[in-house]
Amino acid sequence: MSKKKKVIIISLSALVGVIALMILLTFTLFAVRHVEVDFKSSTINLTPTSEEIVEHSGIKNGGSVFFQNKNKYIDNLENKYPYIRVVNIETVFPSKLVLHIVERDEVYAVKYQELYYICDYDFKVLKITDNFESDETNAIMLEGIQVEEANYALCDKLKVDNFANIYEKLYENNRVLSEQRSIIKDIEFFMENDGVYQKETLTAKLTLFNGQVYRINNCERGLKGKTKLFIDVYSQFYNFIGKTITTKDGEEVVLTEENLLNSTIEINNYYNYTEHSENDCYFDIILN
Repeated sequence: MSKKKKVIIISLSALVGVIALMILLTFTLFAVRHVEVDFKSSTINLTPTSEEIVEHSGIKNGGSVFFQNKNKYIDNLENKYPYIRVVNIETVFPSKLVLHIVERDEVYAVKYQELYYICDYDFKVLKITDNFESDETNAIMLEGIQVEEANYALCDKLKVDNFANIYEKLYENNRVLSEQRSIIKDIEFFMENDGVYQKETLTAKLTLFNGQVYRINNCERGLKGKTKLFIDVYSQFYNFIGKTITTKDGEEVVLTEENLLNSTIEINNYYNYTEHSENDCYFDIILN
């Protein structure tokens, strides 16, 4: 055998040995031995234990950390437990997986076929009940939205239309869910003819726990700016007492606490797009 062939054989043998060693290490040193659950939020509605979560994830000890079907484990958990959202599954070398989990928040309550569906921000069904009454700590009641007909169960997502995501825009304006729920009792959506656009546009009517009513017109345009204006007006609402406004009938009225609380605040966008951006808007006080 020539020297060249010997070198090739030795090199191939070394390569095979290295590969074999890597495979051995993969299935021994890097085998899953520990699985932990990290709760990154409150667990008010999360009832399963860490052991139950690991069991229902489908993760088994012994397999290599390099060949784990993490998406499958996430689906297993999120389809089993309504309130679980898996942020990610972290690999901690050499042999540990960590399930980072948060609890889904009850954001919306939707009545559909005589039942109330309590959902998160993405309309995932967290709870189904035959009665519901909105208060300052639970979900915001939605009315007027259209739900696609289906037999919805826990963990399903409602398919909705005639809806604008006011929660999301308020959140973008630094108003967390607990603050939103403490202010807004319910939101009613409906289509209304816009005299300038000459078409039907979506309107949201917000009824607050203190009795105030706000209308956000044309929700498809500049919703972030309109929700910011809603919060600004709400925050300084009582500063309008004593100010004089002119009604649509041309009557001048001095605002009192009583007529303010019985008024409707309408929030609209400007139609002159050459001077105003999408998020520019204004409000009117409409006395009832």
